[in-house]
Amino acid sequence: MGIWSRLSKLVTTRGSLTKDSLNMFLADTIGMALGILSSILMARLFGPSGKGIITMVSLIPMTLLFIGLFGLNDTATYFISRFRDRIRENFYTIHFLSWASGIVVVAAAYLSFGYWYQAYASYPRQLFLIALPAALFLILTTTLRSSLLGLQRIWEYNLLNIVQVFLNLVIVAVAGLLLGRSLKSYFILYIIILVFVSGYGLGLARRNTEISRVPRGLNLRPILSYAARVYPVSLVVIMQGRLDHFLIGYFLKPSELGIYSIAILLSENLLRITAAFQMALFPRVSADWTDQKFSLAARVLRVINLLNIILSLLVAAVGYPLILLLFGRAFLPAYWPLLFLLLARIPEGLNKISSSSIIGIGRPGMVSIFGVLGVVLNGVLGWLLIPKMGILGASLAKMTASFLQALPALVFFSLQSKMSLYSCLVPHREDYDLIKTKVRSWLVRPRQTGNSE
Repeated sequence: MGIWSRLSKLVTTRGSLTKDSLNMFLADTIGMALGILSSILMARLFGPSGKGIITMVSLIPMTLLFIGLFGLNDTATYFISRFRDRIRENFYTIHFLSWASGIVVVAAAYLSFGYWYQAYASYPRQLFLIALPAALFLILTTTLRSSLLGLQRIWEYNLLNIVQVFLNLVIVAVAGLLLGRSLKSYFILYIIILVFVSGYGLGLARRNTEISRVPRGLNLRPILSYAARVYPVSLVVIMQGRLDHFLIGYFLKPSELGIYSIAILLSENLLRITAAFQMALFPRVSADWTDQKFSLAARVLRVINLLNIILSLLVAAVGYPLILLLFGRAFLPAYWPLLFLLLARIPEGLNKISSSSIIGIGRPGMVSIFGVLGVVLNGVLGWLLIPKMGILGASLAKMTASFLQALPALVFFSLQSKMSLYSCLVPHREDYDLIKTKVRSWLVRPRQTGNSE
């Protein structure tokens, strides 16, 4: 059986945590390749300034996404995977709340536009006004994706991600090559594809017979109660990931943000395998009432730590020629920020896994506290360093905050699991063997489905 056949079989079937993680990682790798191709095309067609404008304008609906999600993404996975007897009520409650929340945040953004736009008046006003409705459909798509994860519909989850990233590539090509590099056309097309993807995601979810019919009632109170506890985590996520973008957009010119976005792109792809394990781990931790979940999470922490260190070194080694080859000489100043961001991804990956496990055992409040600590540190350091050091200061602030945020999260996980930090972070011999076995079985021969770890 050829590599393509094995890939197809692996991505479309469900099995153990490792296999589900590989499913998501392989699908995410396809998305990564499409996303990088989209960024290369965008950089070549629109240049540093145009890339910076697209990054900043897109950041506003992305921020509204995390504000409007109200924790519904994690809530969807948690309730649908844990309470199988009320799947229909939980699914449609979350879908209803997604619509309501999306409409509210988009309306609020329009009403307050004159206030917040003053900080970013160097960017085209019209583009912000066009892009704001994207937030509603981003919220719908995100909660539908999380619902598919809770349903253990890994194939549909992967498919929805790939379709969205592929269509993003299409609109870059159409707006850049066929419509005269029109930024206005880009954002109009962006809205159109999000409408399509959210509708397609709903269709995929409703293929499940358990939710094909609308229930008579909703499960509002418990879902809102859990979502309210998770909600601060959602706000922290966007501030952790994009606070540096806001500060660069405020202090520096659009071309600097365009250059920095390339460093972010190359370093963030390290977290794709982390995200794959995180997404596969969360529903399992949520559904496991025994202490076995801690051993599973600790193994994931060790494997992720090893993989992220190796991948960081590889990207650092090839980063400079890669930027020159793919994006052009104008983006070479992204290399030094990239090195600091690669260092930041190592503790960030550990923080994501430990935080996902902590939320899964019903302690989302602790994750919010750790996250706020990281955001405050990043904000203060960024505010001090970016005006003096530019985008290099932004990456240095992010690296420092990532290490200081991950430490208390890991200590808390260690206390809850009654396992030492050493046993959570330093790979064991069986972890090396697991990685070698999984890679060898994928490359050499198709692996039989089963329920092993």
